[in-house]
Amino acid sequence: MPKTWMVTYPDRKPVKIEVIDGPGDDIGTVYLGLADPVEFQDAGLFPRAFYAGAQHPVPIPYKDVKFTVISKTPADPPISLDDTTGEVKPVHLGHALVLTTFQGLDALTCIDVQRHGEDGCDRTVCRELVPPGMAAPPQVHYTYRDPMPQKSPKG
Repeated sequence: MPKTWMVTYPDRKPVKIEVIDGPGDDIGTVYLGLADPVEFQDAGLFPRAFYAGAQHPVPIPYKDVKFTVISKTPADPPISLDDTTGEVKPVHLGHALVLTTFQGLDALTCIDVQRHGEDGCDRTVCRELVPPGMAAPPQVHYTYRDPMPQKSPKG
């Protein structure tokens, strides 16, 4: 019988939150393809909190976070987001930011919708959509030799 674990938050605020897009633990930019096979068209957003003194991040249940989609066209964003599951699907070409909020802390994730998710990125980090006082999310990009995402060097 599988074990079930109950996660309880510490009685203090986390030092930071971040959102990963799955088992690769990539943060920053997620690439979706409109023409990709249906089973590859979506992505999952998985928020987690980091607490001082803790060895590992704590997964944050969706019911405890607030997701906000920011796009150039608020009435017609290029993505749909199910805030009960963290599932993001492409709607049309373009890019949008997802602002994730938990206990007063924010994290930004750029979602770039292209014809094919592995076409290579347009180097966007959704910079023009970033709210004042916040930094653009880190960029993850593809190269023609390596279809797997690679984190940009810090600098």
